Amino acid sequence: MLTKSFPIGESTSYMISAITLQNHFSLDIRESDVKQARKDFPNHYKNIRHAYIAEQKKLCFFWDKNGTRYSWYMGTYSLVSIPMKILLKFLHLNQAYAFQITNVLFYIFSLLLVFYKLKTSEQKKLITYNIFRTFRKDVVALQVYKTYNLFVV
Repeated sequence: MLTKSFPIGESTSYMISAITLQNHFSLDIRESDVKQARKDFPNHYKNIRHAYIAEQKKLCFFWDKNGTRYSWYMGTYSLVSIPMKILLKFLHLNQAYAFQITNVLFYIFSLLLVFYKLKTSEQKKLITYNIFRTFRKDVVALQVYKTYNLFVV
């Protein structure tokens, strides 16, 4: 069961970047993008809106000399999360989980890549498999519950 998504860390920056890339494939943040955030990320809209209109320009965004707003974070992470965001929208699920699910998929893909492509003994591959088996529930629980970043302890 998924827990309620709530703003944490730099999540607003990643979310607004995903919207800007999805809407007009650029990183400049427009008023229409902030309005879209109300639909796509309702639990995070208040924080996104506050950051957009804040007088404290270094809160989540920076301004260029023409007054155009940009996220502090470049859009690569947001860009790779867009397919999952689109899928979640299609399934009428909370799009805020696109980032956590993308992280888990990268984690699984990395382990599978190591397992199948690493030129090493079967014994070492078995160790990789056991690491995956041991941490998979913890990583998924951590991703879905608390954070947008992938940490394995």
